[in-house]
Amino acid sequence: MANIYRTHPERNLEDRISEVIHHTIDPGKLPTGSIIQTKYLRRTQDRMVTAASWHGIDELPFTPLLGTSLLRLSINYSIGAQDGNALYLRFTETSNVPSSVELERTGIHRVGNESLDAYPTRMQWMHYHHPRDTLPRTYRLEGYRHSGSGIIWVHTYGSATSSFFTIEEIKQ
Repeated sequence: MANIYRTHPERNLEDRISEVIHHTIDPGKLPTGSIIQTKYLRRTQDRMVTAASWHGIDELPFTPLLGTSLLRLSINYSIGAQDGNALYLRFTETSNVPSSVELERTGIHRVGNESLDAYPTRMQWMHYHHPRDTLPRTYRLEGYRHSGSGIIWVHTYGSATSSFFTIEEIKQ
């Protein structure tokens, strides 16, 4: 005859269902790699960059639930340029300091010397960040027009399409 051992205490099913419905599960009890929370912004209005300086495109306030979490910042944007202009993008963070800290920036984005209302493919970009605390902060997507005198669109086609800025907290 085999011995059967239980490694998890028996739980009341009604209590477990209540935790799921009312979002009262302790994130510290979730397994490593679990998505603890997700926040996103959906852009449906055009956003232009017309000067050679950093411009705020979108921002998301975010408070990590655990100080050991990993954050995944990602974008999926429809971008375009006029007169062969080029574009840089970057993520910045503002927490308990008055100025923003650059987390990462992209390389230059250009499609030849063409004038394209939208580049042939959407811009997808992801960055992983360890905040190391649970302080409230704001993450920003910023754009920079690299060259030329035309316009950069960091969201184009207005409400006919959507662009997304997403932050996911991942338990470590």
